[in-house]
Amino acid sequence: LFCMGNYNYRGQWHRDAESTEKMFKYGNEGKIKIDTIQVGIYSENQFGFRILKKDYEVGRKKTILKGELDSQNISNIGIPINPLNESYYMVGGTKGSILLFDPNIFHQGSTSGSRFDFHMRFTDGKGEKYFKNNFQDFDVVQHLKSDYTDNLSNSIAIIKRQSHQLRLINTFNYLFPIYNIYRMLKDSQNIKKVSGFGRPDIFANTLYQKI
Repeated sequence: LFCMGNYNYRGQWHRDAESTEKMFKYGNEGKIKIDTIQVGIYSENQFGFRILKKDYEVGRKKTILKGELDSQNISNIGIPINPLNESYYMVGGTKGSILLFDPNIFHQGSTSGSRFDFHMRFTDGKGEKYFKNNFQDFDVVQHLKSDYTDNLSNSIAIIKRQSHQLRLINTFNYLFPIYNIYRMLKDSQNIKKVSGFGRPDIFANTLYQKI
């Protein structure tokens, strides 16, 4: 569940599953099955979610990613990176809309205004053992069990609320993006390594964030 008041938000570019050779190979009518599908259900009108276009992905004719390591480095940089507008689709929906997409594809959460949406991931569990969480009435595969502690990208995240100090910094940064500048300078060497993808988004998560 992603829930936020009337503020601008922009996350890191990332994948929610490991990139595979099956990416974009869905058949002429999209009927070839893939192992994992991501579902987003909008409970508020929302626009701005970004998905990298096929031609700009790793190994494609207009690629802006040098390789899979490049995409991992971009995900780990302390400030969101802004690629060329023509390299991604920007999608959204009205209240009640459902978005389905391949979580292997590089994407970025982004919105201007209130956010209230559910994200669910459905995975092919063939050949896996099944477990049950005490708060659900159905079985799940191991990495969806609430006490699973492996640090894989598709395991349930244990999220702790930010400290009061960091929340205060982020509030100040929303009006005066000094902390963004600090993070940009701190990560300057890593930012240079991925300069082919885009530039640091200095106004991300501030009052001045652009669509």
